Amino acid sequence: MIFSSTKYRGTFNKSVSVQTNDPDHPKVGLVARGRVLMPMNMSVTRLNFGQVAGYIPPRTKTVTLTSGDGGEIRPEIVPSPKGVYEARLCEVIQGHEYELEVFLNPDRITKNVRENLRVYTGVAEAPEVTLMVTASKAPRLAMTPRQFVFPADRQEAMTRIARLKWDNGKPANILGVSTNLPEAQVTHEERKSGQTVILTVPPGASKAGASTSVTVRTDDPKARSFNIPILIQRRSAGALNAQRARTGASRSSLTTGGVKPVAATPVRAKKKE
Repeated sequence: MIFSSTKYRGTFNKSVSVQTNDPDHPKVGLVARGRVLMPMNMSVTRLNFGQVAGYIPPRTKTVTLTSGDGGEIRPEIVPSPKGVYEARLCEVIQGHEYELEVFLNPDRITKNVRENLRVYTGVAEAPEVTLMVTASKAPRLAMTPRQFVFPADRQEAMTRIARLKWDNGKPANILGVSTNLPEAQVTHEERKSGQTVILTVPPGASKAGASTSVTVRTDDPKARSFNIPILIQRRSAGALNAQRARTGASRSSLTTGGVKPVAATPVRAKKKE
């Protein structure tokens, strides 16, 4: 049996099924147990930086490296071939414990990152270990929220605001905004928090289809025109009942004007003498 220990750390149990020509025991189950010797231990084997963008502060993650089954270690970092990360070692206990700090530079990332950070161990039997570094590249433009949501049973005009976040440099200029929702009004403003798109819809049960949206035009070559969807949401019976419960209204109070009906008391007729 050939066993590859690449995906295992520490002790392991591996079940093996063996086919035989014994009619009484055509299949035999075996369990292989062992321990994978590690030249160097890492507190984690993967660093996920999540979404990376210019408007998100750069992040640094730390990994603890300790000596393993091969004795003392002398770690060295192999630089990133694409320059997407920077790493440095800080010695805690010579030959036995180190702190590996990994810094991801958003300005150097042009697409999603999936790269092995290579570390020399200084152990002859296993000279190198790898640490997976992953991150996702944020789009040029992000919106918060991603859509305008209004209740269908509006009793008055309502306004919703979407904020725009631009990556890689200063924001683009907004050339104009429009909407295909009838009677709705849309504008845009420059605020301290950034660019905003403001949508106001009148009262009533206006309908919004799958393509109902606000269209924003900019001078950015990567986002010349984009849409913000509009959703008109009808409340379910459960939501209406919950609102009635919060306001203390019930079906009987709604039908009797809030006055609880009182059962009539029967009156017996007096006998004539």
